[in-house]
Amino acid sequence: MLHIAPLLIASVLSADVTIQQAVPDTTIAFVSTSNLGKIVESVKSAGVCDQVMKVVCSMGEEGETSVCGIGEMQCEEMFDQLGVEKEDWAPPSGYAGAALYPVVDYETSSVGVAGLAIIELDEKLYGAFFDDLISDYQNHPLASWDEAKAEIVSLVGRDVLMMQFEMPTYDAPGMGLDLASFERLYVAYSDGYLLLGSETGGIASALLAIDGAPEENMLETNDDYVELRSRCGGTGDAFAGVLLTNLADTFMQNAELNMAVMLMPSLKTLFGDIDGIAESVTFASDDGVIIEGTYSLLMNDGRNGLIGLLGDNVSPDPLPSFVGEDTLTYSQGVVEIDKLVPLIHETIAGQPMLSMQFGPQIEPMEAALRKLLEPLGTEYHSLSTGVLPIDVDTVGTLVAIECIDEKAMTGILSENMPLMGTEPTDFLGNQIYTIDFGAGLPMPMPIPMEYSIAVGGGYVFVGSSNNVENALRAIANPKEHRSSAADNMALSQLGTVKSVSWGYGDIAKYLEVQMAMQKAAIDKMLTEMESFDPVMAEEMREEFTQESDLSDVLMKIATSYMGQMAWNVQSDDNGLTGHVTMLSPSVQN
Repeated sequence: MLHIAPLLIASVLSADVTIQQAVPDTTIAFVSTSNLGKIVESVKSAGVCDQVMKVVCSMGEEGETSVCGIGEMQCEEMFDQLGVEKEDWAPPSGYAGAALYPVVDYETSSVGVAGLAIIELDEKLYGAFFDDLISDYQNHPLASWDEAKAEIVSLVGRDVLMMQFEMPTYDAPGMGLDLASFERLYVAYSDGYLLLGSETGGIASALLAIDGAPEENMLETNDDYVELRSRCGGTGDAFAGVLLTNLADTFMQNAELNMAVMLMPSLKTLFGDIDGIAESVTFASDDGVIIEGTYSLLMNDGRNGLIGLLGDNVSPDPLPSFVGEDTLTYSQGVVEIDKLVPLIHETIAGQPMLSMQFGPQIEPMEAALRKLLEPLGTEYHSLSTGVLPIDVDTVGTLVAIECIDEKAMTGILSENMPLMGTEPTDFLGNQIYTIDFGAGLPMPMPIPMEYSIAVGGGYVFVGSSNNVENALRAIANPKEHRSSAADNMALSQLGTVKSVSWGYGDIAKYLEVQMAMQKAAIDKMLTEMESFDPVMAEEMREEFTQESDLSDVLMKIATSYMGQMAWNVQSDDNGLTGHVTMLSPSVQN
């Protein structure tokens, strides 16, 4: 039977053996770090650990020992078993790696997924503990665990602890899901390395690598892995990725995944034939910097599909006048929109079911879409807005697409928008078409759901009605609504280069605005409910208050690690490469 275990990640000092040496070149996903201690310290220094402990210690029923108290007792037991004092213990710091890879179940002639993690630990601190655990497992509390059965198996001359769990099973036709495949976990410890795996092959490969005799055709020799590592720089504290070609091959070999197999050719045509994606992240690389990341998308056969719509790298344009002081996130880029209709045609033509469904409608549909897109250029801008304390009239989104023929686009809108039940209104000499998506809902919405489209100033504006109107105001009076990219210090840290897309934002403030907006909407709804059902309104308000308190704490955890950020994306013949910088929340303009 095939055995799958959860992906487990841990750490080490200085590893001679890596996960890339222990898993096959058909590996689907991987993650590794050479400096877990630095990552832990970065998270700790940001205050995330303190916020998490506040949440944990508040959990538990009144009169019972809190989750935090239970955790402290378990930690004391662990320290006792390790034979060290709490103040003398330090978490592992160094290398850690884990991966998911396909394995063949010869009994059922099927292909599934297995997991492996390699953890290098301090031999002096952990060696005796794990040696005793494996050699004397029958006297360990795990041996009396009703949900698991344990026994020793021999692999590559080592005793390996095998734990078998009783897992519920169900099958989803066409999706190949079986929870029974998670029922085994193999634990081995050798030469300072802790190995955790869901099947024997991965454990054996790791032990051979520890012995200095790694097997051939492993992940470290996979061409896509090597290329992705090169594109990401290979110097970060952590490196992770997904090899989509291997994932697709796994799907193709699994007969139960028939639905995914049928859709795969169309998905590749539409989104592009992506061979792999990866990221390399450096933590606390400089004072005030929380994260610097490099991201890569690899397409060996050239950029195609929707990814192929992204144009060539260009110099950044100045911020347009409609980017105001209430902007939370902003991005600009280049899209070769004239390639969209041919892409849609190719996608439909390549899928017989779609071709049969659309039939003779394809040509008129393509003609209508081509007419709609012809007046558009290649430049786009997008932004989100909002202020604190919350003002619902400032919250919204906006997309501005370059318009090279305003007259033609105005005519297209006047022909088609009335068919959607909306008539134009005049605003500063421009026509705005507005649709209220909340009007058709069975219950009134406590937040505005009006979205508009308008043409003006060389752009087609689509977004929240308030933002479309503000954009037209800014075009009419540009000096009154000007913002500056210099307001974001992360962008200065990252620098500006030729790119296909770039942007910046204050993600923490964006999340805070969204939460405040949600609270305001719920409060308004409950206030209206009080007029016809005060009892239910009071019950719901009490429940909402409890949930809100927890949400506030979780928000503090998230925002304690988020400051201003900036990013850019460069295109090349074989994919995309992006760079991201996030500053500490303590860094302000």
